[in-house]
Amino acid sequence: MDKRSLGFSSSSFGGSSTVLDGVHTTEKLRDSNEEVASKARDEMIKLCDQGDLISFGMIPELVGRFPVIVPFHSLNKSHLISVLTEPKGSLIAQTKKFFENENVELRFADKAIEEIAEMAVKRKTGARALKSIVEKAVINAKYEIPGSEVKCVEINETSLKDSTFVIIEDKNSAIGNENK
Repeated sequence: MDKRSLGFSSSSFGGSSTVLDGVHTTEKLRDSNEEVASKARDEMIKLCDQGDLISFGMIPELVGRFPVIVPFHSLNKSHLISVLTEPKGSLIAQTKKFFENENVELRFADKAIEEIAEMAVKRKTGARALKSIVEKAVINAKYEIPGSEVKCVEINETSLKDSTFVIIEDKNSAIGNENK
């Protein structure tokens, strides 16, 4: 086995690729379209068994300790939006609660939430990327807003690129000020 090319799409699986939908899976894995590559990766992982793990380089004694192998699937943009918004303790809810404790309403524009999910898809780390993206978007607001006269702040698509925020309402009623 060639140790330089370990991985689920490498030649360590007998040197041949699986044919799915009339196209070799290894060709799909190299596809520039992320959705096609993710689906191909998911299909390959579904076919994985203990013998494949041993071929990959894991010792049989360790593989024998895995009674069940469960494949994880790639998260797409809609999955990540759900992770961001739906659970009671979602990342968006936690971030809003932080600002609520400072008597400030935090809003996320719908386009901003979509952009956060898109950025996470591009990082290819699943939901792990969401926290760092949201944190970067609100970092300036977290340090500048507490103790100020601001009552409402919005994070929009621009905020994601340059860590700015839009002041929607403050105690002096200045509406729509963008802060950098």
